Amino acid sequence: MSHNASVITLMVRRPSSRWAAPGRAWRLAAGAVVLCWLGGSARGDSTLVFPHLPAGGDVITTVTLTNTNFDTPVTGTLGIFSQNGTPRMLAVEGLAPASSFQITIPAGGSRTLTTTVGGNISLGMARFTSDFPAGGVVRFQIAGSQIGVLSSTPQDFGTLIYDTTGGNETGMAVANPGSAPLNISLVHAGPDGVVLETVDPPELNPVAPNGQVSKFLPEFGLRQTANRSGHTIRIQPRGGGKFSALGLVLRNNLLSSTAVVRGSTGRFSFEEFSQAYTGSWRNTTFGTQGTTGLTLAVNLLANLVVINLTLGGEVFGGPPPSGPVVLTGTFSDRGFTATGNAVPFGPMTLVIGADGSWTFTANSIPNPNITSLRITGTARPDRIIGNFTVTFVGGGANPPAVGTLTLNRGL
Repeated sequence: MSHNASVITLMVRRPSSRWAAPGRAWRLAAGAVVLCWLGGSARGDSTLVFPHLPAGGDVITTVTLTNTNFDTPVTGTLGIFSQNGTPRMLAVEGLAPASSFQITIPAGGSRTLTTTVGGNISLGMARFTSDFPAGGVVRFQIAGSQIGVLSSTPQDFGTLIYDTTGGNETGMAVANPGSAPLNISLVHAGPDGVVLETVDPPELNPVAPNGQVSKFLPEFGLRQTANRSGHTIRIQPRGGGKFSALGLVLRNNLLSSTAVVRGSTGRFSFEEFSQAYTGSWRNTTFGTQGTTGLTLAVNLLANLVVINLTLGGEVFGGPPPSGPVVLTGTFSDRGFTATGNAVPFGPMTLVIGADGSWTFTANSIPNPNITSLRITGTARPDRIIGNFTVTFVGGGANPPAVGTLTLNRGL
């Protein structure tokens, strides 16, 4: 499976009473888009999330979806949602208004949808679900300005660094790309780390599935953010879940974006891992050895991981597996459990703890001479290591064989 977790966030601010001066234009902030491709051999749906998609009025929003695979077309559905998560009708040039669009992207090609002007401004998000990974970018045009989107990804902890000195105003766009309501707290801290205020804004408690909120800091109920520099706002879900967020800066009636820094919880997190690892294994008892390769396919929204392990060299006295050894499972901040069944190991279980320690067990190996394989080790974003033990039939009369496994980030 290959999954692409990508989030593109835009924000439009409409005129308020203090923005009512004639000719004062409202602007877009485009933020953080992270295109996270994690490839493997087993396949499944891929999802791109656009947490904020403005349309109507004199706004022109262009969504371009691209297929970076030069061998296989991508087929999927672009669903459009209102701020409360319900389907939203969208007027697109050359197509009938709809709340979802069936799209096929040729191998190596792209498809572009451009909203039409006119009518009232509508805000919300979009989701492109496809059979193979796709990339995406949003371009926003208003009042002669044109702004492209940078990238962001779902996360369970983040920090906005803001500056409200010299006429700057700072805000955030926060989106819920998940399938369940999301409750979020905002924690305001000074440069020394001392917490100044904590708020649970009603509009963020909850954020509906596929919903999004865009406001400036005082509008979230934060009362001590004026004329500050080097201060932070920590964005923390309450009760689990992931959000996508974008920092916004307004100055001289122009709105731009700033990053929300992904936080570190100190727990094992697949978001930090690369898509591919290579290395080797060595049986120190018998002196045999071979190559290893591992790819991860991660769906961050569903907390789903598919692991594909390839082995070279002689395995259990015979040829290596003809294809990848596949394990699938779901993860949380408490760890990860995956299962699979493949030759030559039979039923397999992989458990990764919250601290990155892991154990692989295969206790029903279809080999008349071997009873089990057990590997224990540690998983870090840059390196995965383990020590294995092969137990033979006959117990004490046939001592176990031991060895090592090492995988390093990169191809």
